[in-house]
Amino acid sequence: MKQLGMTVVALVTLAGSGAADPKEDPCSAKALKLGTAKLLTPWQLPANCTVGNDLGGRGFVTSADAFTCAKDAKLGVDFAKTTLVRVTWNMSPAATGLAAFDDGKTITLATRFRSPCPNDPHPMPMTMTSWFQIPSAKATRAFGEASCTFQPACK
Repeated sequence: MKQLGMTVVALVTLAGSGAADPKEDPCSAKALKLGTAKLLTPWQLPANCTVGNDLGGRGFVTSADAFTCAKDAKLGVDFAKTTLVRVTWNMSPAATGLAAFDDGKTITLATRFRSPCPNDPHPMPMTMTSWFQIPSAKATRAFGEASCTFQPACK
């Protein structure tokens, strides 16, 4: 619990000085000081498709050749206009998800954390794979990291 408190202090410092607007999303590009970075749209791998090659922890997919799918499967991606980003990451028990912001040079992966509610179960960490769409063909970027903490509506 003490460690979470230290994390929150560090995150408030990252978000900036002064009083924060309580209505502002602490996980927005503005709150994370990412300038003009745009939130990338998540994408989900269809159930009847698999990744045909090993991309490692993070990678870019620029063609349908990277996937093996059933005949009737539709990826729903136009690779002439879109690049997919695959991110495999370890989700801690306090994490609620991953957002990706793109400024044209760097994709900043922002891990969303929540403060615990009373009587929360003790979740276990797990490995997740998240996918995002860059609205640009054959895009490549560097990767950056950020994190944010929000207050859940506890019952």
